[in-house]
Amino acid sequence: MKHIVLVCALGLFACAGAQTKSDQFMEVLARFHHHLLAGELDVALQFVAPSAQEAFLSIHDPARTVNRPEDFNVVTIDTASDRVLVVVTADVRKENSLTIRSVRLQQVWEHRDGRWLLIKEEIVPTR
Repeated sequence: MKHIVLVCALGLFACAGAQTKSDQFMEVLARFHHHLLAGELDVALQFVAPSAQEAFLSIHDPARTVNRPEDFNVVTIDTASDRVLVVVTADVRKENSLTIRSVRLQQVWEHRDGRWLLIKEEIVPTR
């Protein structure tokens, strides 16, 4: 009887630890933006599909832009199976400036080979 209880307890524990794709995505999104804010561009780049890296770097690489991220806020998340559209407002500050302005980014994420990747990111007009 003790073995049955232990097996059942282990089974419940394993099920409780299983993440859905949605849970995984939210974790990846949070980690991605954390690394961007921390200035860890090389780590954030690991979340970006190879085909999207040039566009990503044109927005975030300190050698290419004078804008430095101060904060990110997720505005909307639209999910469609293995693809997610995310709209983010980024508060950016120009290098050596005290002025902060908001920029709206549109990100497209895709679940590929068991992991979430940013496949497109662009600056879009604010409303």
